[in-house]
Amino acid sequence: MTDTHPIVLAVNDLDFGGAQRTVVEEARELARRNIPVVVVVTLANPKMGLAEYLGHDVQIVQFGFRSLFDVGAHVRLARFFWTKKPRAVVSNLFFTNTVIRIAKLCTPFVRVLVREGNVLIEKSVWVKIVDTFLSIVTECVLVNARFLVKPVKRV
Repeated sequence: MTDTHPIVLAVNDLDFGGAQRTVVEEARELARRNIPVVVVVTLANPKMGLAEYLGHDVQIVQFGFRSLFDVGAHVRLARFFWTKKPRAVVSNLFFTNTVIRIAKLCTPFVRVLVREGNVLIEKSVWVKIVDTFLSIVTECVLVNARFLVKPVKRV
């Protein structure tokens, strides 16, 4: 499989959560269709229980972020985007969504889509501020339910 302009699927780790299982299934399907795909794992010392299900056609790249303020990891991620020039990056989970969108600030050609599975009223003020600020570099937000499209009122 060629490595040119892959679709990047990004997630914190490859442990057994819902976002991780979604990334694995999407990567397997893209590889099955001969579409170049790279799975980016952002956290340092990630759990990788689902990695064995990806198969040999899917490249896994780890960036080892120790925090949102890990400058070295941010530089490595931006360089990766400049080198690979992905067709699109589909990101999952708040931490990964944040570091991917920060990298987008340095790589304007990258199309970033983030997957959101949390209701707005359940997010902290910090998360809301970060999401709002970084929405300017987000191509679109993918949600898994209509309920997540609009904020809801608490009863």
